[in-house]
Amino acid sequence: MSDQAIAFYFDACVQVVIAEQLKHEGIEAVTARDLKKLSDDDPSHLQRATEQNRVLVTYDDDFVKMAQQGVERAGVVFVPTRYRKIGGVVKELRKFQARYSRNDVSNLVWYLTDTPSK
Repeated sequence: MSDQAIAFYFDACVQVVIAEQLKHEGIEAVTARDLKKLSDDDPSHLQRATEQNRVLVTYDDDFVKMAQQGVERAGVVFVPTRYRKIGGVVKELRKFQARYSRNDVSNLVWYLTDTPSK
């Protein structure tokens, strides 16, 4: 994996199986559970992801609000409710990771919307 390849950080609200599937495919991913940080608040998750240069993946729109307030971040992928089918999220994150580098997504918020759940 190149130094510029996107690595993911999954906050406590995203199913762990999504990260596990990406890891199985060789994509670098870590969860709040992996780090034993499930009870941390949102600013702590965002700060940790940024310090580790990982794109934070979340279902929580509080991270979008923090981004709108100018909080520094390595990138955020927000998954709206209607797009939370596990297979669809894995597929879209895989495409996102293949398409972009860490430099491309720094301080941006991406809305995952290509694969609606049924």
